[in-house]
Amino acid sequence: MTNQRMVVAVIFIVAAALRVSAGEVGPGIHRGIKCKAAPQYTYDVCVPRAYAEETGRRFPVLFISSPGGNPGFMGTENWADENSVLLVTINDTENNQEFSQWDEIQTAVMDSVETSLRLHPCLRFSMGFSGGGMASMRLARRYGEKFAGVVMLGHSGNGEDRGLPKHITVAFVHGENDRTHSIGSVESVFKKLKSRGHIVRKIVGDWGHETGAVEHRLLLLSWMLDLSRLVHPLLSEDERAEARREIKRRVEALPNTPDAAQRLKNAEGLLELPDSEKWPEIQALYAAWFSAKYDLASANTDIVDRHEALNALFNDERTRKCAAADQKRLAAELSDMRKKQPVKTEWAARQMYDQIAAFEAKAGQNKTKLLQAAQSYAALARSYPDTRAGKKAAEDARRLGEALGIPVQ
Repeated sequence: MTNQRMVVAVIFIVAAALRVSAGEVGPGIHRGIKCKAAPQYTYDVCVPRAYAEETGRRFPVLFISSPGGNPGFMGTENWADENSVLLVTINDTENNQEFSQWDEIQTAVMDSVETSLRLHPCLRFSMGFSGGGMASMRLARRYGEKFAGVVMLGHSGNGEDRGLPKHITVAFVHGENDRTHSIGSVESVFKKLKSRGHIVRKIVGDWGHETGAVEHRLLLLSWMLDLSRLVHPLLSEDERAEARREIKRRVEALPNTPDAAQRLKNAEGLLELPDSEKWPEIQALYAAWFSAKYDLASANTDIVDRHEALNALFNDERTRKCAAADQKRLAAELSDMRKKQPVKTEWAARQMYDQIAAFEAKAGQNKTKLLQAAQSYAALARSYPDTRAGKKAAEDARRLGEALGIPVQ
């Protein structure tokens, strides 16, 4: 590097540092920014590209917390850039601090970003894992009208839901095997929030006290952002109208989305929004959803896999709302597949299996009926040993036999 280039590079770095210290940030990631009134506390910022392009706009923001401080952006950087959302991490709240210290830290960060970033006045969200989730719900409750939603990862809030304004949407990502913060506590708060009129959603999976997959939180954040742009009570009529126009544009773009998985993701995200059934675009939306599901099912090279996927589509509740012609075409295709091997045998075994499973479900704790179910599973396994349903039936026969203490052959 020449001396002249080195001087230019140094000037650029110094200028960037001065802008950050002055509270002016451009697109990209900026770490360790000191709070103006309380420099002992810091926050990180991730600024989307649109921030520099739309200088008159105020942007949605997501505040992130963790139980041990310095949460990082938790895999949301690309999502935030694509959706023009600011990310702000609250670096100094931790478990085992007094609530008063949480409030002091959160206030210091909020006051700083209010004066240094163009924040939307009410499209503000918070997210955190474990104790960071509790801190996130507390933040949303304290700043009420300025917030729109909270994503709770591995926590119920420990009572912070009390007094949470009704317009704030809450989503939970939780592990069924969480022994630190039980799924029962989340289920309880979920029901309470729903009964109070909150819009709530949850994703529960087979994991412990963990954050869950990144795609889970991104799915919920996208849903929450779209939802809030439509229903937040403090939005202007112009903002609501623009949100509806944007949805119309997205529905119209669906048929031109070549990747079926992406098309399905986009369609399902819109279908999850409240009152979507009342939209004038609803039939076009269902058509895009059906085509995506059909294309994905048809892409299976194994004919049994393809039949199972198409059968699942046929039985999906949403299919009942799709065009009659699509339903008829799908039914005819399934009927034709079931006349040929190996689907013919697999389908016969599957129908028998479903009948036995339904009988078991109705049996409850009745040991006599459970034994009958176990024997029926065993008979199915003997009759169709090489089918998927037959192999599953053999496993269920052993399961029930062990539970009853009776060997089932």
